[in-house]
Amino acid sequence: MSHISRLDSFYNLLEIATNFIKNIVENDKQVLIISHYDADGLSSAAILLDLLLSEKILFHLKIAEQVDNNLLTFLKENEYQYIILLDMGSRSLNFLCNIGKEILILDHHEPLISDKMREKVNVLNPHIVGINGSFEISTSGIVYFLAKNFLRKNYEKYIIPAIVGALGDRQDIGPQFRLVGLNEKIIEEGVRKGIIETKIGLRLYGLNRNPLVKALAYTMDPYIPGLSGNENACFMFFKRIGINPIKNGKLRYFSSLTNQEVKKLATELIKYAISKGVSVKNAEKLFGVNYYILSEDKNTMFHDARDYSIVLNACGRMERYDLAILIFNEKW
Repeated sequence: MSHISRLDSFYNLLEIATNFIKNIVENDKQVLIISHYDADGLSSAAILLDLLLSEKILFHLKIAEQVDNNLLTFLKENEYQYIILLDMGSRSLNFLCNIGKEILILDHHEPLISDKMREKVNVLNPHIVGINGSFEISTSGIVYFLAKNFLRKNYEKYIIPAIVGALGDRQDIGPQFRLVGLNEKIIEEGVRKGIIETKIGLRLYGLNRNPLVKALAYTMDPYIPGLSGNENACFMFFKRIGINPIKNGKLRYFSSLTNQEVKKLATELIKYAISKGVSVKNAEKLFGVNYYILSEDKNTMFHDARDYSIVLNACGRMERYDLAILIFNEKW
């Protein structure tokens, strides 16, 4: 199937999912939403909940880790006739088909599916049409396209959670760690509308808001033996490569580096990582494309979209799903 044919097929599935939402809105139906607890699932839920709130639709949200027997029992026994599963369900269709309710699955994981199953359950999954959901689009991106298709206007605010969700799922595996496929289309729209900025450079944790020493010490992906988690060693590393980490008695920030110092830091850091046994592929993670959210303060963890996804994943693991969703909604 050609690239254009795959996109056309995806948009056909998108239209079916959009009609599912329209039916809920037009008939004022209450809906049960089940979503995964990671950054992608929480970003997906934030988009869908805001969309339903804008249409004054009542809903019940439940966050889950997976579709198991307890969840299936809950789905069968609850009073809701309309159910939407986000970031899960594609590999449980044989069970979900027999629940006897109106179900929509929005998911990017590779499905276990047959034509007979699709007659009973509505599924919007990129794998069905030959688009690789492992890296071309995440569930938050799918829900973004659904919201865009439903609203037709004033959907731009959903670009941010779509990108954050994709990065949280580590879909940035393109050249120089870019997002590709349908994710890239979302990025391009975000750039055109002045929502997102992309820059190629060092990818240290909190580089724009933390002193250089701390940014390097806090970097765990990739893990740099002898530096990650060790501020004293990071301080000495900067001294050793000829970049003074202190100026006027204070720790320096990345913004204070000259272009020559930036190039030296990138080169020496990658050389050091490789010398400590880090693979070339992992060492190259230290340099690549960064995605910045222009509406966010540069001194916060929400400016860098990758840092944003780390916050959401932390909320999920601490079972603060409400906080993760409110982080988005209070900005809208």
